[in-house]
Amino acid sequence: MDTMVTEPIKETASAKTKIKVNEPVEIDLSVVQPINQPVSARVYRLHEQYRFTWYFGNKFRRIVIDEGFLYDGASIPRFFWGLAGMRPDGLVRAAATVHDFIFYHRGKVPKGGYQTSDDGHHWTDDETPWDLKHTDLLFGRVMRDSGMPKIRRRLMFLGVKMASWYIWQYKKPVDHSKTVS
Repeated sequence: MDTMVTEPIKETASAKTKIKVNEPVEIDLSVVQPINQPVSARVYRLHEQYRFTWYFGNKFRRIVIDEGFLYDGASIPRFFWGLAGMRPDGLVRAAATVHDFIFYHRGKVPKGGYQTSDDGHHWTDDETPWDLKHTDLLFGRVMRDSGMPKIRRRLMFLGVKMASWYIWQYKKPVDHSKTVS
């Protein structure tokens, strides 16, 4: 039986990435795990706004998730949690939060939820919809950037891919606000 932690959880990843853009500006892309709080056996509430920033295609990109977002921490068969030796509140937390946010909105994240920047300082909302393939790939990238070992990343990615395809195509997103008080 899992014990429930009622205090907000916070940890930082061991992996750090720094990008130099037009000297002397340096952008720190270290992954900080989001602070969340369990509100039921399988639902978490984001305790404060969370941002995940990465560099791809000559642009800085970031996902911005507002405080209070409710999510289940990766909707994958629990078999994969055991295989990978993972918990939804460990190093996979950032990846699960970002993936669940995009997934919940079926790729059409709300204004301010996905932004791009040429310099890492001046951000513009990007309303380009996300497809399932890129949502899953971002899940893998966040795990990698968080410092998760390769074999665990691959197991978690496989689990997410197996579950997300069906859910994306055939099920409505779960509104967790109806499952917690």
